[in-house]
Amino acid sequence: MKPRFLSLRSCALGALTLATTLATPLHAQEAAPEETDLKSRIWGYTSPAGTYEVRVDHISSISKTEYLIEGNIMVYEVTIDTIGQTTARFYYGEPWTPKTSVGAVENATNRARDIGNTLNQRAGQVSGQVDRLVIKNYGPPNTTHAKTIEFKVANRSELNQVYQAARNSWIKGRGRNMRVKDE
Repeated sequence: MKPRFLSLRSCALGALTLATTLATPLHAQEAAPEETDLKSRIWGYTSPAGTYEVRVDHISSISKTEYLIEGNIMVYEVTIDTIGQTTARFYYGEPWTPKTSVGAVENATNRARDIGNTLNQRAGQVSGQVDRLVIKNYGPPNTTHAKTIEFKVANRSELNQVYQAARNSWIKGRGRNMRVKDE
């Protein structure tokens, strides 16, 4: 009987089969590493008004700004842009009082404050979360709200917390879940 020699191809296939078998997990129930550490790569914001979650490595920019709307509402805003197609906006608005003693401006500011208080009182009958209610107007010539996720926060302090939490997660590459509860 002649000795049989295995071809190089047969040896390579055998080694590949052995390596694949050894690399396969023994238990099908084990979670893949991708799944187990996904939670540590998600930044999230949860409030009574809703939830926003994004992978930290999908955040492309975070901004914080303030602007005046129609001369009487100051808006403070944090925006999170992602490599996807949505933008998250977190904002807080308050009546703006210019540093002047012009009576008309003071009257407009007081009127805006009164309207806000009345809406808060009426909305208490509908929902306890009216301070976080986002109000959108889709009529022209206003801006579009398509592909924008919006959250109205309770105050400037909460807005600053959103900015710091999102920025820290983005810079460090680690997720975090920010949970806000109304008092």
